[in-house]
Amino acid sequence: MGALRPPALQAPTLVEALVDRARSMPDRPAVTFLSRTRPQATLSYRDLYEGGLRYAGLLRHRWGLQDGEPVVLVLPTDVAFFWAFWGILLGRGIPVPVYPPVRLHRLQDYGVYVRHVLEDCQARLIVTDRTLAAFLRFLRAESARYTFVTVEDLRSGPALARPLEVGPDDTALLQYTSGSTAAPRGVQLYHRHLVANILAMGHHVGLLDTDAAVSWLPLYHDMGLIGMVLGTLFWGLPLYVFSPLEFVRRPVYWLRAIARYRATISAAPNFAYGVCATKLRDFELEDLDLTSWRIALCGAEPILASTIEAFIQRFRPYGFRPEAFTAAYGLAENTLAVTMAPIGEGLRVDRVDRSIFEAERRAVPTDASDTAVMTWVACGVPIPETDVCIVDEAGRPLPERHEGTILVRSPSVMAGYYRNPQATAEVLRDGWLDTGDLGYMADGYLYVTGRRKELIIRGGRNYYPQDIEQVVQNVEGIRRGNVCVFGVPDEREGTERIVVIAETRVRDPDRWARIEAEVRERVLREVGLPVSEIRLVPPGTLPKTTSGKLQRVQCRQAYLAGEVRPIRPEDVRRRSPLRWLQAAGRLLRLLRRGPS
Repeated sequence: MGALRPPALQAPTLVEALVDRARSMPDRPAVTFLSRTRPQATLSYRDLYEGGLRYAGLLRHRWGLQDGEPVVLVLPTDVAFFWAFWGILLGRGIPVPVYPPVRLHRLQDYGVYVRHVLEDCQARLIVTDRTLAAFLRFLRAESARYTFVTVEDLRSGPALARPLEVGPDDTALLQYTSGSTAAPRGVQLYHRHLVANILAMGHHVGLLDTDAAVSWLPLYHDMGLIGMVLGTLFWGLPLYVFSPLEFVRRPVYWLRAIARYRATISAAPNFAYGVCATKLRDFELEDLDLTSWRIALCGAEPILASTIEAFIQRFRPYGFRPEAFTAAYGLAENTLAVTMAPIGEGLRVDRVDRSIFEAERRAVPTDASDTAVMTWVACGVPIPETDVCIVDEAGRPLPERHEGTILVRSPSVMAGYYRNPQATAEVLRDGWLDTGDLGYMADGYLYVTGRRKELIIRGGRNYYPQDIEQVVQNVEGIRRGNVCVFGVPDEREGTERIVVIAETRVRDPDRWARIEAEVRERVLREVGLPVSEIRLVPPGTLPKTTSGKLQRVQCRQAYLAGEVRPIRPEDVRRRSPLRWLQAAGRLLRLLRRGPS
């Protein structure tokens, strides 16, 4: 007898969903925490519920959590995050997940981000642990306003007897946007928004009661938190999680986890598939078995056909089936998913005439040579109860294969940006969400082509930064995934000139000029566009969002302000053990001072 679909919960809120699971299947494993350095731990649905009630009781009675009060969560992927997240919800608060500080050289930027979130949502409580609290010492001067609650303080105390009542129209989550083209905004999601998106995704992919998921995705990001954590709870599926840092240190750990636990569902951005396809060595893959993986989701950033094709070619001998690849498109303002590929279809691409697309914004299919085509990956079809419309600059619907702005209408569209009615009015009109993304429809499939704010217009033609970046990152010496292309006004020519900022680890200054020359030659040959300026920079220069997306707008602003300096000989000489010892010393001094 074949596998059956798991029964979908009819719960109207996240709180009722957890209560239902804790009562109907209390001892079933809900989340298993994996680590290469610590013992494995598993929480049942009963554990999740009882731990959440304990945290809720302490937050309400000891720290005065009020109804509808935002609480900032700064915690790694661990048991405490889950208990704190559910504790805030069960105590009628609003969780606001924020990524923990992980890069010493980005602490200043991190401080700006955290202050922005705290100010924007007017949070009073910050739930973290003692180690991370030491990093947050930059808030000491404002300690009268913020209260640190460490998970060590939440280990024992009075628990709530039962969850406090919430309704479908109560706020369940403030999800801050990645900030790739503007300052991060708090997307206000009601319980009904989350429930609608989770159920629509589950019905679209046709979940089975034998399914299990593996995830290393950040818990402050929609794909990790909503798609994996909340989605598996609603559908009663086991979830195996580990830290994003584990993936960064050893990418093969992701594939090994899928194989070991016979996972059927896992998701990652395009870059992760690229890392596995090109960076893993053969000996790391010995005895790897990916035959259980039936839904390999990909989203959160532009999907490159070349990356996915390379992944399929590399891992087909290890049991990965091409039809398992499942492209998706979504955004925080629609809770998570908008479109997903039909399950079992695999990679679908559209090869269109480059010159027509750039000049007329029409996607005309072609079989011409590679230099004359643009290849776009289909991001699937709208999930249930979701409408997608492509419109021109005047808001008029466009026919198929005409590029325009992507509008979305669904039960998952946010209530608005928290405490920001002006920004809300700019994107929500007549029931439609203006995504700010560009794309076109063809045969019912959505093809996403870029961001409206990042489009480069030169000589009356439209150019796409990611298209040029893909060419540049193939030049030897350039760090893949660390290239930023944008246009800046050229008053003399009355158009835009093209600037390329690219990170390199090459230490030989004599090679830099040759790299720049090859970048110019390749972009001119493959895109037909002259590059005005190429600036090679040290690793770690390019600004990125919390989810790893390139911040082109911020990079452009920094360039115009003269803040992007080219790589210098002394930069490569600084890569010595002394540099890392100095960084470790700074970290140690921070930790010894303790939390504010």
